Amino acid sequence: MRSRSKVRQVAIRLVCALVFTGFGLPGSAMGADDFPPAVGVADRAEILTWICETLSARYVEPEVARAMVDEVRARAAAGAYDTLDAADAFLLALEQDLRAASNDSGQTFSAAEDFAYGLQQAGRATVIGERSKGGGHPVGIVRMIRDDMAVAMQVPNAKSVHRKTGTSWEGVGVVPDVEVTASRALEAAYEAAAAVLLERVDGEDARRRVEWARQEFRAGLRPVMLSRDQLREYAGQYEGRSVSVGSEDVLLYHRDVGSSRPMVPMGGDLFRFEGYDGVRLQFERDDSGRVDRVVALSPDGSRTVRRRSD
Repeated sequence: MRSRSKVRQVAIRLVCALVFTGFGLPGSAMGADDFPPAVGVADRAEILTWICETLSARYVEPEVARAMVDEVRARAAAGAYDTLDAADAFLLALEQDLRAASNDSGQTFSAAEDFAYGLQQAGRATVIGERSKGGGHPVGIVRMIRDDMAVAMQVPNAKSVHRKTGTSWEGVGVVPDVEVTASRALEAAYEAAAAVLLERVDGEDARRRVEWARQEFRAGLRPVMLSRDQLREYAGQYEGRSVSVGSEDVLLYHRDVGSSRPMVPMGGDLFRFEGYDGVRLQFERDDSGRVDRVVALSPDGSRTVRRRSD
C-alpha cells in the first residue's frame, strides 16, 4: 500500500492537473512513476456511483443532472469504459460524456459572461463575437477520497439571475449583438466603434482624426509585406528628400544628409514612419504606373506634395 504522503501527492496532482469547466472531472496528469493510478472494475464502479449520486444530490438543475446520470450509466452498461484502466483516461471519458449530455459547447464562461451579459442587458455595451459558453451557475468542488486515490469535480450549486430580466446566460450563452467569428471580433468591434464615433463627432477635423486612427488599426491587423523589388519602385529623389531601400528590405526616408527613418507599409502605396505617426507618406503614380510623387499627409488634413526628380 502507498504511504500517506504519496497518496496526498497523487490526490493533489489528480485534482489540480486538469479541472474541467462545467463538471470539472480531473483528467490527465504526468509525473511520478505510478501516476496516473490504475483503476480496476471496482474502482470505476465506485467512482461512477459517486459521480452520479453527487450530481443527483447537488446539481442545481435536476433535469440536466438526470440527463447526465442516465447518459454515463447507459454508456457504462454498454461497456464504453471497460478498457479504460488508467484513472486519467477513465475520468476524461466521463468528463466528455457528461459535457455532451449537458450541452456544455464555447471558451468564454462564468465571470466573463456575467460582465458582458450585465452590460448588454443594461444597454451599456454592444457585444461582438461568438456566442459564449453558457456557464452561469456558481460551482463548488466535491471530492471523493480513498486511501489510494482522490477524485474531484466541480458541481454547479447555485444560479445567477439578472435583476432586470430575471434570466441568465446559463445553457444559452451571451448572444452577441454582432455575431462574427472570434478571430474577427476585435476588428469588427473596432470598426463598429469607429462608425459610431464618425456619426457623433462634429467637424471635419474630428472626422479626419477618427479615420486616421482607423487606418492605423486596419494596417496593424493586416500587416503588408513588400518584396525588395516592390520597395524599389518608391526609391528615388523627391525635391530635397530621398527614399532608398535598406539592407533589411526596409524603405528608408532621408530628409537630411546622414539621416534616415524607416517606414512601414500600410497598403495602397501608403506608408507610416516606424515609431512616429504624426505624418504619413502617400506615394502616387502617373498614368503608366510609375511612382512620380510623394504626398506628406498630416492628421489635420494638410498635404505637402513633392514630385520625383530623378
